[in-house]
Amino acid sequence: MSSYLAKPQRFLVRPAPGWVDLTLQDVSAVLDAPTQKYKFKPAAVIEDGIVVVSDCDYRQALELVARLTTAHDVEWVIHSGRVSSRGDWKGFFEASGVGELFKGGVAADTKVSAMVSHPVVGTAKDIREIAVATWGFGAGENENEEAAESKSHRVRIDSGKNRTRILVSLAGEPLYKRGYKARVGGATAPLPEHHASACFLWSAKQIGGDLKNKIACGEVTVAAPFAGTGTTGFEAVCRVLNITPALTRDHYACEDFSFHPEATMSSIRKRLLAARGAGKPKIVFGDNTPEIFDALSSQVTSFKESIGVDIDVRMTLNDFLASPDTLAATGFELFLPLNPPYGLRLAKQTGSVSIYERLGLALARLSKSNNISGYVICPDEDSWRALLTKLKSFTCHTCHFSHGGRDTRLVAFTSPSSRTPATYVKM
Repeated sequence: MSSYLAKPQRFLVRPAPGWVDLTLQDVSAVLDAPTQKYKFKPAAVIEDGIVVVSDCDYRQALELVARLTTAHDVEWVIHSGRVSSRGDWKGFFEASGVGELFKGGVAADTKVSAMVSHPVVGTAKDIREIAVATWGFGAGENENEEAAESKSHRVRIDSGKNRTRILVSLAGEPLYKRGYKARVGGATAPLPEHHASACFLWSAKQIGGDLKNKIACGEVTVAAPFAGTGTTGFEAVCRVLNITPALTRDHYACEDFSFHPEATMSSIRKRLLAARGAGKPKIVFGDNTPEIFDALSSQVTSFKESIGVDIDVRMTLNDFLASPDTLAATGFELFLPLNPPYGLRLAKQTGSVSIYERLGLALARLSKSNNISGYVICPDEDSWRALLTKLKSFTCHTCHFSHGGRDTRLVAFTSPSSRTPATYVKM
């Protein structure tokens, strides 16, 4: 198995839905500035909505797992070829090396799945059963997708007419599971971390003005009035301080591979820690639901302990739509990552348009006393139009991504910046 370290490999990077272009930029940034020297020069392109990385040293692929913030998973193409008959499967699986992939020979918590687009040589169920029998592991075939996603190890067989690939997840659990969240009850997170990272990075680029550095040094306060579990605020802080996922998540599936170069991963983590940014960001979390605050308090504590950086976090119980001025005194310049809890939940109900009209009015009201920027996630075209109608004096940019299988709109906004701190009066 150690021979894998001496030759170029092929990897598939699965982006957060709708963010493949941004994920390609994310991948390119990692490959262009590795923490260590590698033998090969990788190339990354988009194919069928996935970022395909070729000529990549396995060790360098570990940097993708450790550093990517907008990806769902990194899959290693451990074996590929053509299977012409049902009788070829056993030999194909034996030649793949998957059976010897894990320490101890068998990983009992491995999920094996199969996708077949040309079932001449067997159905997905047939192929999966042969693989499990050959390799000696695999979960129950009736396991639902949510359970499969939570598996520590995942192997996928992708079979078409002219090509069959065996893909091994380097992450195991999805990459949006950062490791900084406390496992407590209370609010759920409707926006996964890789989506929140993508929303922030795209919006910061549209807003410009060295926003990330201003947030890092506390010149711009991150204000999240729909706090939930804190995801939007946490991801903003991680991006401005260059806190990569490997600094808060202590284990990936690839670290259980029999040939895993532990020294390489340890070195990557040490170098990423040394490259962590300095500063003291300010976050204000708000919500109008008292129960959410109990859970959020635990999340804040867990996050601060995980990142190892001192940040200024305040919490306020407030209905932002009714009283946006409550945030006025938290900082003259505010960045507001807004994923209203009304969003995807209320898009299917009546009243979502009026809620986004109220949100637009609240932002316009706050902009009279503060310089504000940020983003708003709109679940449909009607809510998007309602918001923009109330932000006519703002500079706004819109992009689309997929969330929960729905076409979702992201609006990055900047208020008219005619005020200066000298005219700002704390309330």
